[in-house]
Amino acid sequence: MIYKFKKLIVWQKAMELTVSIHRLTQFFPEKDKSGLSIQINQAATLVPVLIAQGSRCQDRKELCQYLEKAETALYELLTLVYLAANLEYFSRDCLKQLEASISNISQLLGSLIKYITQVNE
Repeated sequence: MIYKFKKLIVWQKAMELTVSIHRLTQFFPEKDKSGLSIQINQAATLVPVLIAQGSRCQDRKELCQYLEKAETALYELLTLVYLAANLEYFSRDCLKQLEASISNISQLLGSLIKYITQVNE
C-alpha cells in the first residue's frame, strides 16, 4: 500500500529530524534518560505523526488543524532543544543544525497550510 503522506517533503524532513533527535538523545547524561530526552523524543516524533494523521482527512479544514498541531509540536521541540543546549547536552554547532532543520520544516508546514487554505477558498 502506498501512503500519500510519504510523498510529502515536509513529512520526509520531519522524519529525518526525528531520527536525528533520537540518535542525539542517546548521548544525553544518564541522569536525564527519563526526563528531558523523553520529552524531546516525544515532541520530535509527534511532528511526522500528526502530518501522517492529517493526510487521511478528507476535509481540508481538518487537515490544516493536524498540520497546525504539527507546527505546535515543532515549537515545543525547539524550546526543549534550547533547554538541552543551555544544559550543554550538545554543541552549539549541533544546535545551529537543529535550528535550521526545525526552521525549514516550519516553513514547509506554513507553506502547505497556506496552500491548502487558499485552495479551499
